[in-house]
Amino acid sequence: MKKHTTPTLSACILLLAFCVPLAQAQTVPFMMSYQGIITSGGENYDGTGYFKFALVNATGDESYWSNDGSSWDGNEPNAGVELVVADGLFLVMLGDTSLPNMWELSPMTFDYRDDAHLRIWFSEDNVTFAQLTPDQPLGSTAYA
Repeated sequence: MKKHTTPTLSACILLLAFCVPLAQAQTVPFMMSYQGIITSGGENYDGTGYFKFALVNATGDESYWSNDGSSWDGNEPNAGVELVVADGLFLVMLGDTSLPNMWELSPMTFDYRDDAHLRIWFSEDNVTFAQLTPDQPLGSTAYA
């Protein structure tokens, strides 16, 4: 005859410990990585840089998203994002709300839009911003 055993309390607690994190799991935030290079006076820029970002249509007269949510017609956002620039290189996660002045980037930003371009402004002093040209067309990753 087979002896029937019941799970011990510690086994039940251990099982519960594995289930709770799964129940509390949240959705992964939608962010898009962008890396670029900045030169100033013909030299790779080093130091703190201030950037403004907007996702615009191909003609640049409609904004789908901007880093602070203030750009609607392809215009410059109000607030810049502070980033470290090393030997001209910078990296940003668009939509990373842990950065000051960075709004969430929603996957719905790309719904029914196949012409999104990234428009960037740069400043060394967070006062005078220059728009970088040309706007960068987005590849398939943003639409995946």
